[in-house]
Amino acid sequence: MQSAAESAFSARRFPQFPARMFLAGLFTVCLSAPSALALDVLVKGAPVPTGDAPRASVLYDLDGDGDLDLAVANNDGGTVSIRLNGGDGTFSGGQEIRVETRPWSIAACDLDRDGDADLAVANSRTHTISILVNDGAGNFGPGATLATDLSPVSIVAADFNGDGFTDLASANNGGRSVSVFVNNASLKPETLPAVRVGFTPIALAALDLDQDGDVDLAVANTGSDQVWTLRNSGEGRMEVRQKLNAGQRPASICAADFNGDGKTDLASAAFLSNEVAVFTSKGGGEFSEASMISVGIDPTGIVAGDVDGNGQIDLVASNFRDATLSVLLNKGNAVFDKSATPNVSPEPVHLALGDINGDGFADVVCAHNPQDELSVWLGAGSAKQ
Repeated sequence: MQSAAESAFSARRFPQFPARMFLAGLFTVCLSAPSALALDVLVKGAPVPTGDAPRASVLYDLDGDGDLDLAVANNDGGTVSIRLNGGDGTFSGGQEIRVETRPWSIAACDLDRDGDADLAVANSRTHTISILVNDGAGNFGPGATLATDLSPVSIVAADFNGDGFTDLASANNGGRSVSVFVNNASLKPETLPAVRVGFTPIALAALDLDQDGDVDLAVANTGSDQVWTLRNSGEGRMEVRQKLNAGQRPASICAADFNGDGKTDLASAAFLSNEVAVFTSKGGGEFSEASMISVGIDPTGIVAGDVDGNGQIDLVASNFRDATLSVLLNKGNAVFDKSATPNVSPEPVHLALGDINGDGFADVVCAHNPQDELSVWLGAGSAKQ
């Protein structure tokens, strides 16, 4: 029986968002005409088989060989797939690790301070986080299980209290909250009081929003059509700072410096309005009103990185309905060139970004919920041509 926290949009088929999302500018980004060089900025690589219904993935060096490997949360299978990088951007081998029901989000970080990357997995159905401990060679075993508020669907890792240990934060879709777990390297972190946020929070990003040296948070609230910023007191305790209108049903969020001013900006994908919202930082914790960029139909995922090699941070969005990627090339000062959109496998739901083949250009890995695989898109570095 499907819980209320796992029902889907009724007006459009949605990629298994775990809550019914119908609960409930002055600044402009300039778009230039599509560039011929942008057409081949991403080149299709070899797909990566996964477990049943991959929902999210993370790129990280899991076996200590210097290459970015993959860990994948498989929503239907209740498993995590480990896929090790051969050094050329192709993946094989690894493990299938059982976690709890409906793993929805995954983060990689060193939780036990042994120098290896461990994993934290948000399980939306059982309201838990599974911690998987790395033996140093990319083999994972059970570490601990943390209780969360209702339906955790996004997890991020950062040092929120400045003690040198990596902590965790989760967006809890059913609980309308964000939780922070302060790590003491014993795998038994302290759970700080949850922060009440907007309706159906769906995605988190960690950033220093007010340039005070502490790691803050931003959360996309799908049911409220807003992105909220959460200011860190310096001890990992968060308070609501700003509420930003983000288009209809923001489904994902990322943080990066888009205009090169040294301050971290935000971008989110608005599922129902088929747009990406860009918020530039004014400094001191304040962000501009949203600058809206049209993309494909039903964007669900968004990532930021330099995919064309020009030194600017670009954006890539995955469009669920029309099975495309929208590549938004940054020409500087948050001026985006809307590239052609490559066709991908059906129902792309999540993106991860990193240089997987060591050529110096950012690559994109896309999870396809019904395909039981990830598609790989290699950054071609068209700016060098």
